[in-house]
Amino acid sequence: MGSFEWKEYEFDENLMFYVVRFKSADPVFKSKGWMRMLIGAYHTGSIPTSYNLVGLDHYTDFETWDNKTFNEHVTDFQNFLREKHQKNIDEIFYDYIPIFDKKNNTIALISFISSFFLVLVSDWFIIPVILAPIWLLLKYFQAKKIKKNVRTRIRGYYLDYFWFNEGEYIDLQSIAEVKFEKKVLAKQDRFLFLPLKKWHFVFYDYGQEVIFSIPRHYIEAEYFFPIFKSRIAHFVNKPKITFEESV
Repeated sequence: MGSFEWKEYEFDENLMFYVVRFKSADPVFKSKGWMRMLIGAYHTGSIPTSYNLVGLDHYTDFETWDNKTFNEHVTDFQNFLREKHQKNIDEIFYDYIPIFDKKNNTIALISFISSFFLVLVSDWFIIPVILAPIWLLLKYFQAKKIKKNVRTRIRGYYLDYFWFNEGEYIDLQSIAEVKFEKKVLAKQDRFLFLPLKKWHFVFYDYGQEVIFSIPRHYIEAEYFFPIFKSRIAHFVNKPKITFEESV
């Protein structure tokens, strides 16, 4: 019956949708006569076939065709696509809050036990015996502070980063490149306020400006990046990820 173009966010391009009418032999719908259906999406200019669909496939609410004009049908279908897009935006694909690293327990325990026996050699080794549990306790409270204030999330086609009272999100299409770099931790992230360099996942825009610089332990790389790549799979301009072998 006609067609219209619609900006499909997932594919970052205008795609073609076809409005058709159909009849059903099913007794429930037979009496309704012609009903409306949306078919697509297809790349603009391509011949619509069953094997070159790039999106929705088909949708109908069994509305009788003669109840509305063609333009009203188009408006209804556009509203449906808009709602579908909003649901995709709100859907959470990845959500992570940093947790206490259990290797801290192991480090503190080894330090405590080894120093405890070395006290027999020198009294100086009493210092690490005392410091090991203190260090572990401080790391625990630091981890609790980070857990309370940090969150990384992929929501629909957005990357959300909540960091110490600063909540921000970025459109995935705005990300040009993701690098793995050593950077000095921001003050809120530091342990005992030590300005040590730590590995970060750095997200750049197309002007090579830093969007986010996220410490490594704020992201579960083995889960985050497969999801990240799946969300950008259909983008015309995909963000460049150059560091995966070193993660």
